[in-house]
Amino acid sequence: MKWQILWPKYVSKGENDDSIVALLTIQKHTVLLTGDASEKVEDNILKDTPNLNFSILKVGHHGSRTSTSEALLQKASPSIALVSCGKNNRYRHPSIETIGKAEMAYTLIFSARIKMAKFVLILEKNRSKFLRNSRKSIRN
Repeated sequence: MKWQILWPKYVSKGENDDSIVALLTIQKHTVLLTGDASEKVEDNILKDTPNLNFSILKVGHHGSRTSTSEALLQKASPSIALVSCGKNNRYRHPSIETIGKAEMAYTLIFSARIKMAKFVLILEKNRSKFLRNSRKSIRN
C-alpha cells in the first residue's frame, strides 16, 4: 500500500479547500480520495501532477456541484466513482450536474443516495469488486 498526499500544499485554515487529497495505491488499484476539495483545488492538482492516473475516484464534497470537474474526469477516466453522502441529506447531494459529468466520462457511479444501498469495495490482486446489500438490509 502506498499513500501520496497531493493537497494541501500549505498550512490549513480548516476550510473545505484545505481537505487532504490523497492518492492511494493498493497493488494494481489506484484510488483518488478528494475530501471536500473544490474544482479549484482539482485544477491545481492537475497542474502539479500532470501524470495523475487513477481508476477509482471518491467524488469530492459528497458530490456537490462545486467539485469533481470535467477536467479531472477526462484526465484520468476513472472506471468507478464513489459518492459518500447520506440518503435524504439537506443539501440533496450528490448534485445532478456532478452525476452527469461522471456519466459523460463513462464512469460507473455508486452512491447510497442514488442506489439506496450500502456498498463495500474489495480490492484484490487482479481485480476489484463491489458487494451490495439489498434494500431491505438498509436501516434509515
